Amino acid sequence: MRIGYAVSKRDWEKKWSSWKLTVTSAPADADLPEVTLWAAFDADHLYLVARVKGPWGLDGHRSWRYGDGLQVILSPEGTDGETSRYLTLGFSQVAGEPVAILINRNGRGLLTPAPEGTRLAVVPEDEGALYRMTVPWAAVAPVHGLLDPAMGLNVTYLSADRKARLDAPAAPSVLQLVPDRDYDSDTRDRRRVVRVAFDVEGLAKTTVKARPSRTFGSAEDDISAEIAVFTKRAARCEVVTETSAAAPPAAPAPPRAQAAAGLRRASRSVTSHALDPGLNRLKHNWRAPRAGAGTYRVSVQVSLRGRPVWESVLSYYTLAPADIDRLEERYRRAVGRAGRRLYGSLPSVAARLRWLRDLRRTLDPGEDPEPLRRLFEEAAEMVSALEAGRDPLAGVTGYQRRAFRSRVDGSLQPYSVHIPPQAAVLAREPRPPHTGLPLLVMLHESGVDDVAAARDPRLVPHLDKYGWLLCAPFGRGRSGWYVGDSGRDVVEAVEAAETTLPVDRKSVFLAGFSMGGFGALAVGLASLRRFAGLVVLSGFVARPAEAGLQAEGPGGGGPHPGAADRQSALPFDRAENVPVFLAHGTHDPAVPVTRVRELIRRLEEAGAKVTYREVEGAGHGGYDVWAEVFEWLEDVRQGVRD
Repeated sequence: MRIGYAVSKRDWEKKWSSWKLTVTSAPADADLPEVTLWAAFDADHLYLVARVKGPWGLDGHRSWRYGDGLQVILSPEGTDGETSRYLTLGFSQVAGEPVAILINRNGRGLLTPAPEGTRLAVVPEDEGALYRMTVPWAAVAPVHGLLDPAMGLNVTYLSADRKARLDAPAAPSVLQLVPDRDYDSDTRDRRRVVRVAFDVEGLAKTTVKARPSRTFGSAEDDISAEIAVFTKRAARCEVVTETSAAAPPAAPAPPRAQAAAGLRRASRSVTSHALDPGLNRLKHNWRAPRAGAGTYRVSVQVSLRGRPVWESVLSYYTLAPADIDRLEERYRRAVGRAGRRLYGSLPSVAARLRWLRDLRRTLDPGEDPEPLRRLFEEAAEMVSALEAGRDPLAGVTGYQRRAFRSRVDGSLQPYSVHIPPQAAVLAREPRPPHTGLPLLVMLHESGVDDVAAARDPRLVPHLDKYGWLLCAPFGRGRSGWYVGDSGRDVVEAVEAAETTLPVDRKSVFLAGFSMGGFGALAVGLASLRRFAGLVVLSGFVARPAEAGLQAEGPGGGGPHPGAADRQSALPFDRAENVPVFLAHGTHDPAVPVTRVRELIRRLEEAGAKVTYREVEGAGHGGYDVWAEVFEWLEDVRQGVRD
C-alpha cells in the first residue's frame, strides 16, 4: 500500500490513495455502514478522510467507545503484522462537537487530549458524513512522511448498535483496514498494522525536514540527526550543527573533574553532502556534550549552494545509567541515616529510581525526553532532602505520584495523590480525629491508570474548592478489577496516604468510575470500618470472570458488556447503614440502567442509605455530577462528625 504527497487537497477523491474498510465484527442484525478511507501527506501533516455511508453521528465515549468514531494507529515500524511501537488516536463527536484524543502509546493507556494541531472536522452528506482528520507529523514523532520510507497504519471505524435495547448490553460494528481484535485492548500491548509506503512524486520545491535519531542518550554517545532534503537538481548541501546547554545539568561534575575528562559545554559540527535530484535522506553525526546529565539545545542549519534554506532547533537529553547509579548510592546512604518519621516517604523515593531505569529503557528513541528529565530532577531533589534530614514529600500541593511497599510481595506499588492548598497550613504531626482533611479515594476505570484518575479536570477543582485530599490507587494494573491483590493494594494505598498526608481518618470515602465503580462496591463493602461512604459512577456490578465472560469486549476494548448481568460478587449482607451515592446514564450501552436499578433495590433491601442520580440520555460516562457528589460528601461527613 502507498500514499502520495498531497499535491491537490481539492481533488482528494481522485488524487489520494483510497481503501475500503472491511467488517471484522458486528451484531447479527446491525445496519452496517460502508466506510472508504483516503490518505495523503505533505512535509508537515498526515491527512485522512473517512467517508461513512450509513448510520453515523452518535456521541462516542472516550471519543470512540460506545458511539460512532474512528481509531487511527500509526507505527514507525513500516511493516505488515504486529508491532509494539505505535500511537493510537481517537476521533469522534462528544456532545455534538468533534473531538480528537490520544488513546495509547506503545501499550500505555493515556486518554488525554490529542497532541497540539491534531484536528477533526465532521461534514454531513446526503447519505452519511465525512470525517476529515489532520495529524501533524510533530504529534506522532518519530513517524514522518519524508524521513521514513514507510509507516505502519491501521484504521478502525466503530458504528454503534442502533437496535440495542436499553435493558441489554450493546456491542458496536467494527470495520477495519486490517483485521485486529486487539485494536483497543486494555491488557494486550501489541497491535496489527499494514505497511504503507510514502510516495514523494508530488514534491516540486526545495523541502527540508530533520529529526534527532535519538532524543536522549549518554554523554559518551554520538548525537545523530536524520535529514531529508528534496531538490529538483543535483546540488551541494552543507549541514551545520551547534550544541549548547539549554538547562543546567541536574548534577554536574566538579570543574576539575570535567577538565580532566575533557568535558565541554558546547560543540559545533560541519559536514558536506552531494545531493542527487529528488529526495535525499542523510544522517549527520556529531559528539554529544561532555557535561553530564542535562538538556541540550541543538541548532541545525542546512544550506544549498552556499545559501541557508532551512534551520530548526532540536533538543537532546543526556542521562547515563551511571548517573542513576550515583543517585541510587546517595539514596542508600541517606536511608541509613533517615529517622523513623521519614520511613513512610522512603518508598516514593525508591520508586522514582526504579521508574527512572524503566523509563530510560523503554522510552522510544524519538519520544520527547522531557518526562525523563523531570523524573531525574525530582528524584535528585528528593534524595537531597533525605540527605539533609528533611521529608522529601513535605510541602507538596497539587498532583504527585507516590508509592508504598506491598505487604503481599514486597513490591513497590504506585498511587497518585492530589493535595489541595488547604493542606499547606496543616503540619504532618499526629493529631486528634477531625483535625485533618477529608480523603476521597478514587478508583480508575479499565484501560487507564491512577494518574488519569487523579488528574480528572472535572474532579480536581472540587477537591481544591472543598479542601479534600485525593488518593488514586493503581491497583496492580489498568484492568485488575480491584479483587485479590488489586483490592488489597487499595487498602494499603489508603494506609500509605494516611501516613504521609494530614488525613481525617473518619472522613475517608471510596469512589470509582466504571470498573472502579465495581471496585468501590467490592472493596468498600468488604472494609466497612475504613470508609465513611461510597460513590459509584457508571459502575459495573460484577467483574467479567464472575459472569462467565472474557475480560474484554468485542475488539479487546474495555470490559465485556455482559459483566453487568450478575451481582453475586458483591457482599450485600454488609451494606446496612452504608451511605452510597450512585449515578448512571439511562442510555449506558456497557452497563444497562436496568441492572443498576436492580443493584439499588438490593442495596436498599440490605439497609444501605442510597442516593441515586439517573442522568437522562447519558451513556457510559459523558456526564458531570461532581458538584452533586461533593454536596453529598459534605452532608455525609457532617453526619459522621455529629
